Amino acid sequence: MAQIERILAEPAVMWPPGSGAIAETRSNFNSFTNVGFKVVEETRIIDLRLWDPKDATKSVVQYFRGARVLKESEENDIFFVKLMASGDVQVRFPSQKLRATLVKTPDIPGPNGTKICSWGVTYDFSHVPQGHIESISAFDESPGVDLQRDTIGDSHLGFEILTDTAELAMWILMPKDRAYNSWTVTRVLNEVPERVEQVEPIQDYRSADSTIMGFQLASVKRGERYEVSWSYR
Repeated sequence: MAQIERILAEPAVMWPPGSGAIAETRSNFNSFTNVGFKVVEETRIIDLRLWDPKDATKSVVQYFRGARVLKESEENDIFFVKLMASGDVQVRFPSQKLRATLVKTPDIPGPNGTKICSWGVTYDFSHVPQGHIESISAFDESPGVDLQRDTIGDSHLGFEILTDTAELAMWILMPKDRAYNSWTVTRVLNEVPERVEQVEPIQDYRSADSTIMGFQLASVKRGERYEVSWSYR
């Protein structure tokens, strides 16, 4: 809630072009396994106040990602976070103890002249003793092409779990002058064929004006995939 209050204290504005961190290009992220780590708690905030799915040139989605990470063993010193946004992304790192490095995959052509790539952040735990917990965080901004909107106007946001996580909280700020009508969280089951099941959060938050939704999940596992769906009034 404190981070939400800090975000809402300032008007939503686009970052100046080129104001993010410089990224290292990797062919893929397959070497980042997060073996030897566990996330004690994680917070994801998706700020949609400037999102306009009808005009990607003016659309902006801003993300905050923060977590407390436990180093369970000495077999791995690099903790990896895959960012939810894709394509044209800028990333900023708040002041924090661990060194963070922005990484991305090579650009490939996307629809309407866009570029498609994946983004991530590595955090250096080499000087963190086994059994200690450190906090990590990052902000990023993108046009929001990773969000989906169907023909009836409902919106969908998918996310995956890369590391076993004890508690995961997610907050979504609605687009300007919009309020949600209802929302659900589902988990994608890796079966053949795939199917989904509705998930009941252990806690949820619904603002009085229906412009902020929040929920908390417990004991989410590596490899699980989720989706948040909501309709508008």
